[in-house]
Amino acid sequence: MAEQKGRSLTKVGGGGSPLIRLAMHRLRWAPLLVIALVFTTGATCKKNEPTDPTADTATATGSAPVAKVELDEVDTKSLTPREHQLWSQLVSELLSPCPNVAVPVAQCVKEKRDCNRCEPAAALLLRAVQSGKTKEEATELYKARFDDKEIKTIVIGDSPSKGPEEPVVTLVEFADFECPACGYAYPIVEKMYEQYGQQMRVVFKHFPLDTHPNAKLAAQASWAAQQQGQFWKMHKMLFTHQERLTEPDLMNYATELGLDVKKFTRDLHSEEAVKAVDKEKTQGMGLGIGGTPTLYINGREVNLALLSNVVKDLEDWIELEIKLSGKPLEKQEVQPQGPQGPEEQGG
Repeated sequence: MAEQKGRSLTKVGGGGSPLIRLAMHRLRWAPLLVIALVFTTGATCKKNEPTDPTADTATATGSAPVAKVELDEVDTKSLTPREHQLWSQLVSELLSPCPNVAVPVAQCVKEKRDCNRCEPAAALLLRAVQSGKTKEEATELYKARFDDKEIKTIVIGDSPSKGPEEPVVTLVEFADFECPACGYAYPIVEKMYEQYGQQMRVVFKHFPLDTHPNAKLAAQASWAAQQQGQFWKMHKMLFTHQERLTEPDLMNYATELGLDVKKFTRDLHSEEAVKAVDKEKTQGMGLGIGGTPTLYINGREVNLALLSNVVKDLEDWIELEIKLSGKPLEKQEVQPQGPQGPEEQGG
């Protein structure tokens, strides 16, 4: 599918350590389910920011005990007593995801209220509790996934994208080509696109971090390739060779991809390239992005560290968006791929 430009998205449906680098290098070719563990342990590339020594790190469940909840639609047999108590608190205290159904999630499910998001919400909270999330973390995940106030308006503009003209789901990724965690996200995002590309549009936005010396020039290189209709091939090349992103490397990649090297060189160092990259980073900062990769699905930020199983939870998230749209699911089954998976369609 060809690159798409000049469009906007309105509330669609909002330096790792050497040890982490080494682990990522060795796991680069591992199955996606192993790769996903990187995100559940919070390994992302972040901006340099001072830490708050007064931050509360307590993991207490908070509220007083509530009556044990059992729902026919949600299998709680594998929960420990402590997990069941926490899950019961969550589904008893959090209101249903539908504004017109102002009852707790548990009541919504039990009484089969007119809200098709209640059962998925209860299941999401169960997986969060099972994976060891605190009450605060589970609540944060619930709100990010179901609270309409969390939907953000993201202007796509000239950012490279691939997918259908009228997508059911739009996935926007802010990333840094030199960020190891972004390298881990690469095959996961590609898997999502390969599975749901008939109904999902993927948009890439630049967010090079100052802690990565080659990141901005790499971003400019992908922009230069985009001017020749080859963004996605360069995107793949850069993530495949994250350890080699110096200017001579970038020139070699342009040659290997068959680009007009003279034009590529001019575009690489052009004022337009710098402005394009800076514009997207400024956009990301305006959204409050503090690290990479940062994903948005239909305007909702996806905190990868809060997901219980990154691949499965992303699939569930995307499929629920399609279900709620009233459209039938069009899913292609694919085998897990590393960074050197099949060629993407389009430029």
